[in-house]
Amino acid sequence: SLLRYEEEDRGRAVSVEALVSTIWLDEWGETVDSYAGILVGCQLPPDVAVEPSRVHVGLAPCHKNASHSVRINTVRGDEPNRRRRQFTICIKGLDFDEDISSKIVAFVELHRILGAELFYFYVFSVHENVLKVLRLYERSNVIRWFNLTLPGDLPNDRTARRLLLSEDIWMKRRMELIPYNHCFYDNLHRSEYVVPIDIDEAIVPAKRNNWHELLLDERMKLGRSFKDFASYAVRNAYFFPELQTRNRTNASDRFLDDLDYLDTVRTACISPEGDSVKSFVSTRRALTVHNHYALTTLNPSTRRAHHFDPDDVLKHHHRACDDKHLDCELLIEDVMVDESAIKYVNELKERMKVVFDDLKTST
Repeated sequence: SLLRYEEEDRGRAVSVEALVSTIWLDEWGETVDSYAGILVGCQLPPDVAVEPSRVHVGLAPCHKNASHSVRINTVRGDEPNRRRRQFTICIKGLDFDEDISSKIVAFVELHRILGAELFYFYVFSVHENVLKVLRLYERSNVIRWFNLTLPGDLPNDRTARRLLLSEDIWMKRRMELIPYNHCFYDNLHRSEYVVPIDIDEAIVPAKRNNWHELLLDERMKLGRSFKDFASYAVRNAYFFPELQTRNRTNASDRFLDDLDYLDTVRTACISPEGDSVKSFVSTRRALTVHNHYALTTLNPSTRRAHHFDPDDVLKHHHRACDDKHLDCELLIEDVMVDESAIKYVNELKERMKVVFDDLKTST
């Protein structure tokens, strides 16, 4: 790779070897004949005080055409002392024909209550009302959203794309890692943690009110070993809609259908460690991220994931049970009441009302 520097009144170019690694684990299957995300690492020369302004990656050691290089988003001089956000949420490619705009509002506002400050949404195809919500939040710098396409000769026609990703689960997983790692690297110097999560999920503390308090407790519990991990994983519990007993036809509450996140009946069985977890991924200790935890670590001695005690926090998964992927009969056999999300009901409704009012005045 070729690094370009702007030094006072002159430019300088330095050629360094680029290290290329696939954002994937070999045990998940070969990527030789398929597309996969890659990470290109360039070691900066130790004798240069300033940061490079542009980078070109190519097969030849030197490249003169600066128009083929990419500008580097460096940390500005005033940023090292600026407060980092604590949590940024990363949401993989949305692909919905239905109007899920109210669900997006509920998702964003609940997670703002929990402590998220910024949301990165990636969009394949959504209803126009969903775009209105994204644009509204974008204007107040709560959301950044990006149009997403599949690479190379993979289909981007809506029907063909959906068919491919539904039939080839490993292709789907590889494609999901690209926006997740874009989100991670875009927030490398601006957030302490990124949280890759789906819009039918919420990480809900059982004994604390928000993620900041949850992480403080875990830091106290682990002591010095807290920094031995690149991500902090939360185990999964299913809140199947078919288990809920609340009256969903009550028209007097306009928010009722959008508040799945406040459901109170879940499976008693909690998914094992490593299975369907979602994590707080450290931007200081991870190198690449996966849907569920840090994929690789910056320091080889750092461990990929530490799991929270499920008595302290769970990932609430609000999805219909699917016999194709889950043993629904077994899971539904043993259920329990879990009201850990109810504490957010009043604030969530108030926040959603404000957003809906803003949407009315902005259209």
